[in-house]
Amino acid sequence: MGIYSSRARKAKQKKIRKLMHRIGGKVTDEAIQEWRETYKSHLKSGSSAMTRDDFHRVFTQYYNGDTRTFSDHIFRSFDVNLDGYVDFKEFLVGLYVSGCKDPRKKLGWAFRVYDVDGNGKISKVEMTSVINAILRLTSQRYIRVNPAKLVDEFFSEADKSHVGVLDLEKFIHACQKMPVMVDILQCDPSAHAVKRTFFSRTHS
Repeated sequence: MGIYSSRARKAKQKKIRKLMHRIGGKVTDEAIQEWRETYKSHLKSGSSAMTRDDFHRVFTQYYNGDTRTFSDHIFRSFDVNLDGYVDFKEFLVGLYVSGCKDPRKKLGWAFRVYDVDGNGKISKVEMTSVINAILRLTSQRYIRVNPAKLVDEFFSEADKSHVGVLDLEKFIHACQKMPVMVDILQCDPSAHAVKRTFFSRTHS
């Protein structure tokens, strides 16, 4: 039984390494195990995958504001197959891309957060709703931001043809000139806040 369990665990880790390799990430077996234990620590008893409520509970432990809407946005960006759950692979990839140094991967994740309805386009309404959710979440210096004004400024840079929505390429191009739209998703531009949120309780 012990040998079978060990082999099964190694097989799972091998699959995860291949997955991370496909997205350009490097992760050791030790890191995989650490992230797996962190993932399990946030699951309800008897559950095998994280739900929206699990994400909300984690964010509530870390932030004092209204966390429901923003935690839902982060959950949605992690739930790649849209089945209403975040399994360990989705969790691992989500943490990696939300805090990775590869600009395009990180911007791709940011685009998914802002693309609330998942139609491949970002509207002003969607972007404003996400920023408002962030402001309700945190008391960081971004609390002084006027969401409508910030979004108007971003769209004036990104939407030169005045279509009214942004695709991924327009979003990426504009973020190169206005990185604040990605920084604000971290709630703290000096740290990988999404990753830190999940690890804060297990490492304290």
